[in-house]
Amino acid sequence: MTDEWISGKLTPQKVYAYNLSVFCFFQIYLAFTAANVQPTLDLKIIDIDLSKVGSSAFAKKHKFRAGRAVKFEAPSHLKREIIKFLKLRAWAETLELPGDAQEYLFVKIGESNKLQRFDRSGGVILTRKSPLFKGLTKISSRDIRQIAGEYFIRKSQGKVSLVAKKLNNSVATTERAYTSIDIETQAKEMNRYHEELSSQVRYFNRTTSSPLPVSLASEDESE
Repeated sequence: MTDEWISGKLTPQKVYAYNLSVFCFFQIYLAFTAANVQPTLDLKIIDIDLSKVGSSAFAKKHKFRAGRAVKFEAPSHLKREIIKFLKLRAWAETLELPGDAQEYLFVKIGESNKLQRFDRSGGVILTRKSPLFKGLTKISSRDIRQIAGEYFIRKSQGKVSLVAKKLNNSVATTERAYTSIDIETQAKEMNRYHEELSSQVRYFNRTTSSPLPVSLASEDESE
């Protein structure tokens, strides 16, 4: 940020730029952590332990809907982004704006230049007004979490329990919400599965490598 930006008068342009930056970092944070939206919005600055980013859980928060604590973990790449964002938050603090949200990580400059907690709908309003986003597909927080969930499903080779732990969800919720795979990918996964299954059937605890006869059901029959 330039000296004029830091020390100059707070203008509507600065307010918009700051709020948009908060929204962008919020989306980046979700992409790195695959975190739930509300526990992320509940984070306070003191909850973040930068020394643990990339090695272990660097923040914890209570997930009221589930009635338990959730942990935030992310690759070390996120640490650099958090540091840059905290500099922006420090600038907001120097403005000494009224409000009761100073301790929270994600805050916006709201009506009458009050510092307020960032909310779920904040990004929608910002992107709708900006010509920068005209004609672009809007990616929601839910979309980001869905993509992250499917990525973890593939990387874990279908180990739903591990993915559930990463997403701070129950196994049942993870199975229902984060295992949808496009048809092409599903076909590849199934082909690989059948190849591995065939290999297991042929060689598991047998003295011959001759394949076992297997009767496959037709399209009109059930297995």
